[in-house]
Amino acid sequence: MVHQGIRHYQQTTICSQSPEQLIVMLYEGALRFLESARAAALNGDLPEMGRQVGRAQRIVLELQCSLDHAVGGEMAGNLEALYGFVLQELTALRLDAQTLHIDNCRRVLRPLLTAWRTIPPGTGETARRNAGRSTTGAGMDVASKPGTPGQESIPDPLAELSLAV
Repeated sequence: MVHQGIRHYQQTTICSQSPEQLIVMLYEGALRFLESARAAALNGDLPEMGRQVGRAQRIVLELQCSLDHAVGGEMAGNLEALYGFVLQELTALRLDAQTLHIDNCRRVLRPLLTAWRTIPPGTGETARRNAGRSTTGAGMDVASKPGTPGQESIPDPLAELSLAV
């Protein structure tokens, strides 16, 4: 009975988060699993390392599958390449158990986590609403910062990042 209450609380907590906050939670989870994989590798516990790497891989795959290339354009393509690199490193980690691969993954994921933490909740939704009113010369929808009439709108990098997902 207690476990059902905890599970319900966790599900309610997750469902009440904004998309931006959910992505932060995914990055935090992936990094946490990578640290657990590091500890297991250093202790020679390869089965546990494999479990933790698998958990991190599932998160990165989820992030990769959630990319919206139609709206995110170049930003989505860049994230796709970064996630591909991380997945290659995680596969290599499973093969040779060298913690260097964890360091390489952290070098990619930490700055992305930092960037996502700066995006206010609702930015993606606001950018999507504004996307119909403002496009770049390449035709990619972006949110614009308010400017004076007659000025070309300036893409907001946080909005571009949030549009990629």
